[in-house]
Amino acid sequence: MDRRDLLKSIAILTGGTLIGADALLSSFTYPNSKAIGILSQNQISLLNELGETILPGTAKSQGARAANVGALINTIVSDCYTKAQQTTFLTSLTQVNADILKSLKKPFLSASKAEKHNFLTVLDQQAYNFQKEKQQKDRESKKDNEKFVATPNHYFTGLKQLILWAYFNSEIGATEALRFVSVPTRYEGCVPYHKGERAWY
Repeated sequence: MDRRDLLKSIAILTGGTLIGADALLSSFTYPNSKAIGILSQNQISLLNELGETILPGTAKSQGARAANVGALINTIVSDCYTKAQQTTFLTSLTQVNADILKSLKKPFLSASKAEKHNFLTVLDQQAYNFQKEKQQKDRESKKDNEKFVATPNHYFTGLKQLILWAYFNSEIGATEALRFVSVPTRYEGCVPYHKGERAWY
């Protein structure tokens, strides 16, 4: 067999393999429409609404809902968290939903913009006060205890941090809320900044 015939044979075999694989992939469908990961679509929607209340859209940048922070959080929690971390996260999500129903008497998605804002303002202050007391208690406990174990954070603290991280690492957050340069130039340690300007990504 000469080189030309050999190349033809390889092309036919390779093409046949690719076509066969494509046919198999095109016939594959997911068994249901649930979100890929450990979170349900309702939980993802809740995270998007919590995020939109914390980081709402403005005339200059879209908010957390448009950035679909819930989907990104679902990926991070499902693929990167340990089982213990996943359990902690799911417990936090369950707790915030329970507090919402207790306070608002309705699902978060059904609440008005003002109700959502007021609820999270109160919850954020509670979390801040809890963290402040926790730091003081931990400092005192650490002095006299070699086997010191820090008090767990308030459940909303970690949830809020994850929402913020997801937003500012999304395309919308990085390019609209922040200033993103895909190909940076030389490093400059001191750059003039004027109040109101977007921070650099």
